[in-house]
Amino acid sequence: MLDSLNTRYVKYFLCLVAITGILFFLFPNLDLYITKIFYKQNHQFFLGHHNIVLFFYNIVPYIVKALIVSYAIIFIIININKKKSFLLNNKIIIYLALALIIGPGLTINTIFKDQVFGRARPKHITEFGGSKSFSTPFTIAKECMKNCSFVSGHAAIGFYFTAFAFLIRKKSLATLIFYSSVIFGFIIGAARILQGGHFFSDVIFSGFIVISINYLLYILMFKPK
Repeated sequence: MLDSLNTRYVKYFLCLVAITGILFFLFPNLDLYITKIFYKQNHQFFLGHHNIVLFFYNIVPYIVKALIVSYAIIFIIININKKKSFLLNNKIIIYLALALIIGPGLTINTIFKDQVFGRARPKHITEFGGSKSFSTPFTIAKECMKNCSFVSGHAAIGFYFTAFAFLIRKKSLATLIFYSSVIFGFIIGAARILQGGHFFSDVIFSGFIVISINYLLYILMFKPK
């Protein structure tokens, strides 16, 4: 439950992201400085094809498919057997499915990446051998028409697993799942940065958006009236 996770930890993370947002506002080229660490003129993004990096990039679509199939199967089993438990009922499955659809699916990939900001990926801008112009976080640009850089869809799947933490009664386990999911999101995001597919701000704001949606959706669906 949310009380078990302790909202203090969630607020700490969201405050940390807010502070990071201020840093990007004060130092708009911070993304470029971070990305330059992993770019070499002769080898471009030289770590982008490392097996570990490719593993975390390629595994994300399989995770999404596994989640969708699992939720569908569990939903069918629940309604056939009519068994009720805290971690196995329609409301829980609907919450997890909605969090996946609204967060990574609709907000991140459909609205932000395809419709709003038009931010070119690092490997596509002139600073890193491309032809597009760099734009700062939350700037509405026209450097990309679809499947753009801001924010990271891959990292969003890692951060999505924080939704499970809100459902766990045991405080220590809920906290472990929350921070493990945050770390997982950053690991996937780091892989995308190494590939030149995303900036650091794409990753951290992806986490902010997904976790905020998980948190608000949980409150709407489970908070006692």
